[in-house]
Amino acid sequence: MNESREVQPQPSPQDDLLKALRRLQVQLQATLILMIMVTGALNLYLLRQYVALRKDVALLEPQVGQMMALYDKATIPLARAFLGQLTEFARQHPDFQAVLDRYRVQVAPTTGAAPATVAFPAGGPATSSPAATGRSLQP
Repeated sequence: MNESREVQPQPSPQDDLLKALRRLQVQLQATLILMIMVTGALNLYLLRQYVALRKDVALLEPQVGQMMALYDKATIPLARAFLGQLTEFARQHPDFQAVLDRYRVQVAPTTGAAPATVAFPAGGPATSSPAATGRSLQP
C-alpha cells in the first residue's frame, strides 16, 4: 500500500505564458494559411471571369462594329436632317427658338466652313424676345 506519489511541479506563470504564446502562434499561422488559400481561390475565379469576358467581347465585336456602321450610315444623317428642320422651323417661327434654347440645341455647320459671326449694334443684342430674357411664353 505504499504507493509512491509522484509530485508534479506546479506550472509556473512563465510556462503558462509560453503555452498561450505557442497557441497564438499556431492560430495565426493557420489563419494566414487560410487567408492565402481564399485569396488564391478568389484570384482563380477572377482569372476565369476575365477569360470568359474576353471570349464574349471577341464574339460581340463584329456585331457591335456592324451596329456602329449602321448608326453612322443611317441614324446620324437622320438626326442631322431633323436638327436642320428644327433650326429652319425656328428661323420661320421665332417663338420656337425658346424651345431650342431650353434644350440647348446647337446645330453645327454642315458645310465645313467656319460659322458666321453676328455683329450686334452698339447697344448689344436685343433683349426684348422671351428667349433672350429667359421668360416663358406662357402666362
